[in-house]
Amino acid sequence: MTYESALSSRYGSKTMRERFSNQQKYSLWRECWIALAQAQHEAGLDVTQEQIDEMKSSQDVFDWDQLERLEATLKHDVMAHIHHYAQLCPLAAPIIHLGATSAFVSDNAEMIQYHHALNELEDDLMLIRHQLMRFIMATAHVPTVGYTHYQVAQPTTIGKRFAMYLQDIDLALEELKFTQSTLRTLGVKGTTGTQASFLSLVNNNEALAQDIEDKVMKTLGLKPLTITGQTYTRLMDVKICNTLEMIGAAAGKFAQDMRLMMHDGIVLEPFGQNQVGSSAMPYKRNPILSEKISGLSRKLILDCTNASMTASTQWFERSLDDSSNRRLLMPEVFILTSEITQSMIKITQGCVLQVQVNDALFKEHHVMLSIENILMALVQMGGDRQIWHETLRTLSLYHRQHNTMDEFVETLQAQVGYNLSVHQLNDAMDPKKLVGLAPQQALNYVKESQERYD
Repeated sequence: MTYESALSSRYGSKTMRERFSNQQKYSLWRECWIALAQAQHEAGLDVTQEQIDEMKSSQDVFDWDQLERLEATLKHDVMAHIHHYAQLCPLAAPIIHLGATSAFVSDNAEMIQYHHALNELEDDLMLIRHQLMRFIMATAHVPTVGYTHYQVAQPTTIGKRFAMYLQDIDLALEELKFTQSTLRTLGVKGTTGTQASFLSLVNNNEALAQDIEDKVMKTLGLKPLTITGQTYTRLMDVKICNTLEMIGAAAGKFAQDMRLMMHDGIVLEPFGQNQVGSSAMPYKRNPILSEKISGLSRKLILDCTNASMTASTQWFERSLDDSSNRRLLMPEVFILTSEITQSMIKITQGCVLQVQVNDALFKEHHVMLSIENILMALVQMGGDRQIWHETLRTLSLYHRQHNTMDEFVETLQAQVGYNLSVHQLNDAMDPKKLVGLAPQQALNYVKESQERYD
């Protein structure tokens, strides 16, 4: 037995883990070699269709033991794969990797992986959005205790609070879509990005050298950078990681709030019939999905800063210290993000509002939640805002420790200058009036989100 990363077995969707498997990675390398050979064939180089067909027939055939032996001898992963592919394709062996450098297959194949992975995450975010929207529309008018500094503050509604999470997800989705549309890859540039090797293969025909790159990129479905060294600028990784970091931050905020709401019992995560909350306390219903998101989002956010450090420490046209780093970083941030979005899908799909608990909590803090509206009503009736602010501050602080709502109201009505009618006071303390435009804001944002993304 040996160490096994949770990222290879426990976390992330099955498709996301497979996306970064050796099988997928090295099949994409071969896809790049086939695309290059096809473009060279069409450019009139001595590359035959028979050689290309042989390469295609063996694209997904691997002898992993042989590859391990080759890499142990050659100490170079790309060369090991070139030798192995050549063994499988003896006819094509002379032209595999013709004019290319290692980054041609690694960078371009990785960018294909990243595009596919971002597409999967986009699908996850869309599902999260739709589930949040359903919950928001069902709870837009349900008053709940609002908090600032995690102290009781002006009330809001459940739906309005969840609309904040929806907006965060939308912002992350917007960034993801922008990143997808602006990602550029290495292309077919050679060892220092000058295309010198390809220019020599076509007898210095610049148009033909460029045509080879254009055809390879079209086949692979990628867009190349105009300027590169041996690799694409690692600022592309920064763009990707910034997007994943936004998803992690949005989900982390949601999960943190879910944990607080579950503490009060007003909203609950889904909980399976046979699920166990604690090995010691049978009654426990711990927020395990939210806690997992909180933990993984911290790791994701920290890991994503790595991309900027790597981009900023590249030496001239290329240094190799990024290879070992990125081999871990890039697959892992995608798998982490996948586990976070998958967990958020489960929460938003089965999230439960405990209406009675929420109502009881609101009732407990009803006086505090009404103070600002009472202050506005008193000022509208001609009162001095500063005097009444101090009076209400004193009364509310005493109320929190000593008396009931009825006692508070009696004490308030006994104050000098108090001139609100019973109807006016009741109106100022009406839960529906205390939440302001929260219901409309929540529903309006759902409509805005639908118009923007659906």
